[in-house]
Amino acid sequence: MVLLGLLVFSVCPLFAADPVAKLQVLPQSIDFGEVEAYSTEVATEDIIISNCGDPDSVLCWGITSNDCWICVVGDTIQGEINLPDGDERYEYVTMCASGLCIDEVEHEGIVGLYEGAFRVHQYDYDYSATEPECKWGVVDPDADPEFIEIEATMTISEFNVLEVYTDDPDNPHKLDFGTDDDEKELYIKNAGEGEMEWEAVVSEDIGWLTVEDGTSTSDTNITGEVKEVTVEVDRSKVEGCAEDHIASIMVSSTNALPDEVTVSVFMQRDIQPPQPSSPTPADGSAEQSLYTTLKWEVGGEDIGGIFYFDVYFSDNQTLVDNCSPSVLACEELEDAYCEPSKREWPLYVNTTYYWKVRAVDECEGNTVDSETWNFTTGSQPDRCLASMVLQLNDEERNLLRRFRDEVLVRSLDGERYINLYYSPYAIEAFFILLFNPELRVCANRIVKESLSAIQSMLRGGRALIDAEIIADVELFLEEFGKEASPGLKKAISIIKRDIAIGDLFKDFGFSVIK
Repeated sequence: MVLLGLLVFSVCPLFAADPVAKLQVLPQSIDFGEVEAYSTEVATEDIIISNCGDPDSVLCWGITSNDCWICVVGDTIQGEINLPDGDERYEYVTMCASGLCIDEVEHEGIVGLYEGAFRVHQYDYDYSATEPECKWGVVDPDADPEFIEIEATMTISEFNVLEVYTDDPDNPHKLDFGTDDDEKELYIKNAGEGEMEWEAVVSEDIGWLTVEDGTSTSDTNITGEVKEVTVEVDRSKVEGCAEDHIASIMVSSTNALPDEVTVSVFMQRDIQPPQPSSPTPADGSAEQSLYTTLKWEVGGEDIGGIFYFDVYFSDNQTLVDNCSPSVLACEELEDAYCEPSKREWPLYVNTTYYWKVRAVDECEGNTVDSETWNFTTGSQPDRCLASMVLQLNDEERNLLRRFRDEVLVRSLDGERYINLYYSPYAIEAFFILLFNPELRVCANRIVKESLSAIQSMLRGGRALIDAEIIADVELFLEEFGKEASPGLKKAISIIKRDIAIGDLFKDFGFSVIK
């Protein structure tokens, strides 16, 4: 009986052995390649966890690592491969490398190769439980090995740090121009390692603020490099009466941290009327033209056209000193230029005239007066063709005089034409035009058709002259020369030569359109 019992026991054991799982992981090492420092973007690589054990075994696996930069996509740090429920013997797991915690890693500098590892553990599976399950954290006693260690590497090739500051160490992100400054420097530095791309942009709809003469500028800084950005304010481009103005400059980078820095810009305007000075004609000058125009310079900064000028003019000094309304020759002028003849006051020969400029602040009504200046006219009337025979209004004559005073005087050729205009031939030209209505009408038409180009030039724009006007000038000179004296004819021939070789209009800034 005893022998039979032993035989039965050996054939039908009371307790069957559990199936054994076998852990295998491929590959044995991972290189994540390039990883961006402090970025939420991660580099990924897949591993394969396989169960190479008994067909009915269940592999319980888990992943651990002491390197903070090694991670698992989706936080899938554990799982099971259950062979009895299917034919799958392996599972793909996506590992990742992150640059978010590199400052916690013992590493010389930020840039370079990082080496680490993670382990894939084999945990126990309770086959005997009513509901069999993995026993997480409990090593499988039959595991051989208990874990497999996978080596991992990543490389950080650059780490750019955007640093923006000003000359004020207490307020590195503030530019305060006050009431006087119009230019300051902004400094942009790559405080990290690599090549940092950046762009500085002025806040929208701010016309008074520029960076490097524009609304934006960009560049690239290598490791440790500092770039200076010139920031300027133009108070003349601010409208209205507000004295305090605020804007900002956004400095951003697509490959650095932080990715943007905002610099606040403050600018104030001291809205005070400017001081008129430096009169033309010069104070106390003599032998001045009977058609003299008054000009002056404006002290201080142009703060945007919120002031105007009144000009008092008379041969009575007391009235001018007291700014009497009765001698107000020009009023509410935006430009420092006055034509006294607008009041139809004749200027007499050998007469001393007095004049004063008052600058008026439109915002507060404050005023600043110049000194009382004077000049004395000459003993001979002017030989001014534009005033004597051409049918031009005050504004048109004013344009011609400004063209003379601001354009022609700048060159020797211009001076030559001015001298010719005021030469003794002027009287001869006067009588030719006076007694030849057709030539006079032609001269008027040529001058009037040229005024728009002259006005554009004086405003800083392009001065376009139609080729037909040049043809009219040539025809006029041809007919005019038929009645001229030999000396005047010689002068006309020089003008015709300058037109023929293209110098007459080009040298004075005109562009001919055909």
